[in-house]
Amino acid sequence: MTFCPRFSRRVSECESIIAYEFSSKTLCAQALNTAVDAMSVCILDGSFKAMPKNDRLAVYGDSAAASYLCSLWIKRGLAKHCWTTLRRDPNSNDNLAQVGMGHGLDRCINMNGGTTRVSSGMVATAVEAILGAVDIDGGRDALARVMNHLGLTQHALLSWVPSQLPWNSPVISACDPGVCLGRLLKKGQERILCQLGCHWSSLLTFLKKPFRQAPWIMDWGDGETGVAAE
Repeated sequence: MTFCPRFSRRVSECESIIAYEFSSKTLCAQALNTAVDAMSVCILDGSFKAMPKNDRLAVYGDSAAASYLCSLWIKRGLAKHCWTTLRRDPNSNDNLAQVGMGHGLDRCINMNGGTTRVSSGMVATAVEAILGAVDIDGGRDALARVMNHLGLTQHALLSWVPSQLPWNSPVISACDPGVCLGRLLKKGQERILCQLGCHWSSLLTFLKKPFRQAPWIMDWGDGETGVAAE
């Protein structure tokens, strides 16, 4: 997009951040545009045109990202109620804004003239729009790579339970949901027990010192009796 310097720089920076090169630079530019005034105007096909705002692409991106997360949920055989959590956490506005700002995507957003600060809502919408643009431009595999790259698939439910099916397999789980949920709960219980064990060990170590200093209270196996001689 050398014909539109303002958007060209932003598109190049966005591509570098998400590790994906768009075939349609205009699609990426639209994903980054929040302006509806003169700042949205650029030269396309030899004429001045207003770049559409990214809110429609954001709606599509939200749906596309949810669809990919749902496929991971199916492939891992997770229980039905786990989908509510998996659908809510990665795609929440707070998380999307945090991910976007953490990777520097807020620097790529084109805003209205006079707007000096990028809000968290703008960033969340832009991230959704970028995901939508990637899905339209490169398909589901491209979307999966970008989401993985941005960390939008890093969730406890997905990391605790290994995938039961390969990416290109039919969407039919080979794992009974009850079994997979049992594995998930077992891992959680093991972690809790480990933490409790560490706490008890620290407590016993703390209490052992005063008892060693008073051998008439407790026999620590040093050859002395547990009661002081009269």
